[in-house]
Amino acid sequence: MKTKVAATALVLLLLTFGGEAKICHDPSQTFKGMCFSNSNCISSCISEDYTGGYCGGVIDRKCMCTKECDDAPPPLPSLPAPKSGRRRPPPRAPGVTTIDDTRT
Repeated sequence: MKTKVAATALVLLLLTFGGEAKICHDPSQTFKGMCFSNSNCISSCISEDYTGGYCGGVIDRKCMCTKECDDAPPPLPSLPAPKSGRRRPPPRAPGVTTIDDTRT
């Protein structure tokens, strides 16, 4: 019984290893001036869709915003939607006639 409990505890401990997300730090785009209040910095960062923020730096105090890093590559740019529901026919080679060309 003790062996099963110890094995279960070990498995749970190993599952939590590496479960921490990386934290990204970016300077705030909206905070102006020297940063002395973490609460003001956090408010600015949350308005920029970050999860938190802090005042960083020794001499040049800047508001740094934080969020979990996204390890996935950035999404591919999407193609614009077609202007109409109809698709354009492919170009034809010169001198080639089709069934549609013979109808008048």
